[in-house]
Amino acid sequence: MSLLALAIYSSCKEEQEVVPEPEEPKPMAAFTVEQVEEDDPFTYNFENESTNFSVVRWEFGDDSSSVEVSPVHTFLKTGTFTVLMRAENNQEYWAQREKIIEIQPDQLMEMDTHPKGSGTLGLAVNTAVNLSEVKWFPGETASGDPVSTERTIDIPVETGKFEYYTLQGKTPKGSVLQITRLLTDLGIVRDVTANGVLSVSRDNDGGPDAGEGSKKLVDNDINSKFLNSGFSGDLWFQLEFYEPVVLGGYTFTSGNDADDRDPLNWRLEDRPFGKKLGSGI
Repeated sequence: MSLLALAIYSSCKEEQEVVPEPEEPKPMAAFTVEQVEEDDPFTYNFENESTNFSVVRWEFGDDSSSVEVSPVHTFLKTGTFTVLMRAENNQEYWAQREKIIEIQPDQLMEMDTHPKGSGTLGLAVNTAVNLSEVKWFPGETASGDPVSTERTIDIPVETGKFEYYTLQGKTPKGSVLQITRLLTDLGIVRDVTANGVLSVSRDNDGGPDAGEGSKKLVDNDINSKFLNSGFSGDLWFQLEFYEPVVLGGYTFTSGNDADDRDPLNWRLEDRPFGKKLGSGI
């Protein structure tokens, strides 16, 4: 009988009414970005202007994050970074906002050059960034031991030859910026091909935009190539500039596979506007 009475009591128990939780206002995400110091382009203050949030998470685009409301962040390298902020309320409603931060080394640092004759070129650091450390490396990468850690150096560059040098700088907070320049004994070699209009006497079967089309002649990449085969006679290509350009030198790199396709000889010509500028034969 005790078991039966218990069952009857349980079936008659009143159910408790569930009161729904009141809905919180939805979050709105917003923030501003400001560089902290004029001579430190790597450190930024992120001011949170979001509303109706309880927690926030920041992703800085460089494999680092923060849960501070308004963090200060230092990027340790140059590049383009997508900063994402997500604001969330207690009911897991969320909103997010993102902004792009660009830190480009070519806009922050340059090599000043001073020709000294006899195959010697003077180099100096030109930057407004506060650098605690400077390193110079021969070649296109910052590898091995630097040839100098001074802000000004003299290097040997044989007349008529090209030499790559890499300059690396580090800020007191550990951020690194780096540039590489192609040099002669007269200074920096600057590529002007992108400023001209290219035309060729005959193009690749796939046209100028093909994988081995004529645009590969001036894409500043020695690992790509322009291929045109199965023809007889001359082949010329031309760059037209709409204002005078002073050229101190040029490079011409052959393909990486069939030697019999390489130009045997070529002629460089300077013609008035509207006339063809000859090249490979």
